[in-house]
Amino acid sequence: MTQKLIYKILFTFAFIIILIFGIKLLFTPTFVATDTPGHESYVSSLIIQFKDGITEQESREILENYNLTMYKLDYNVHDMDKYYITVNKDEATQIKYELRKEKNWIGVTPDVEKGNYCMISISEQAIQDKNFIEMLNKRNLQVKKFFWCRVIFTDHTKNGISQENANELRSRLEKDENIFTVFVEHVES
Repeated sequence: MTQKLIYKILFTFAFIIILIFGIKLLFTPTFVATDTPGHESYVSSLIIQFKDGITEQESREILENYNLTMYKLDYNVHDMDKYYITVNKDEATQIKYELRKEKNWIGVTPDVEKGNYCMISISEQAIQDKNFIEMLNKRNLQVKKFFWCRVIFTDHTKNGISQENANELRSRLEKDENIFTVFVEHVES
């Protein structure tokens, strides 16, 4: 009888130990990696798209309000569209449909919405096209010219500015009535 009692006690003890480990395993959270390994992203420059009529001097004054004149400013931004039309948001889809009917009328720069208006980039080829000019006259639209400025944060000793700082700057700049949009260029690794 004592041997049977010892087996019952050992069995109960083993069962309790297994039960404790099982419960502990069941309720212990598993590790989930939330941070992805890698390096922090840095921004080498901002390309700022100003509205028509802004001069280099005026752009410097605007950028001074954001403490950006301490960086190198490049006004020779040749890789962006130069021309745009401003249309009412309600008419933008229809006008873009008309523009897409012809090859190479729309520029590659994304459209920008400000208030009730949409700025549609236009290619240089379009402004030379007689049919394009007729379409503008029919809709009472005018071609305007973007003014571009590249703010360069990098040099041989710096990595640029953090993505977080660039996003904050971009957000603040895009609220300015003279700026349509801001593009971010990253440091190449």
